[in-house]
Amino acid sequence: MAGYRDLMRVLLKPLAVGGGAALILSASYDSAFAYLDPGTGSIILQSLIAGIIGSMAFARMYWTRLKDVLRRTFGNRNSDPKNQ
Repeated sequence: MAGYRDLMRVLLKPLAVGGGAALILSASYDSAFAYLDPGTGSIILQSLIAGIIGSMAFARMYWTRLKDVLRRTFGNRNSDPKNQ
């Protein structure tokens, strides 16, 4: 398991540094002379729909784990003797 953590650390550190650099560089421009055509809007819409469907598929695959976490987090409030 330690090898997996080391591998993730090695892979994610350059991504975090690169993402931070991209964020700083993109925030430093005053104006971007960009044009968003309808094709760009459709790609953004497709990405949004794919993200929603992907998260639904992820939740479906791990539904029992998700139920257990929610049950432990919120619990059954009616069976608590303090609330009666």
